[in-house]
Amino acid sequence: REVRCLESAFSDRMDKFEREVRERLDGLEAATAADAVAGQLSELHGEVSRLSEQVASQEARSAGLEALRREVEFGSSQQDANTATLHDMVVDVAQQVTAAERAL
Repeated sequence: REVRCLESAFSDRMDKFEREVRERLDGLEAATAADAVAGQLSELHGEVSRLSEQVASQEARSAGLEALRREVEFGSSQQDANTATLHDMVVDVAQQVTAAERAL
């Protein structure tokens, strides 16, 4: 009877020890998984930072191109205005020449 009692106590202690070992292993696996996830998050954060920099650079280029487009439009409208002014001046000179020829 004492042997059975000792066997039972030993068996209970072994079961308790196995449970503790499993819990610790589960904790280690969870910690390892958490470390892996943290590493992946860090990598993703780095990738997001690089992409953000690329987006900012692209936006700056787009803004520069837009400013250049506006300058070209302004230059084109100025050129159109200058052409119209020159045309008016040519017409005016032609009228003056015609008037001078008639006066002679």
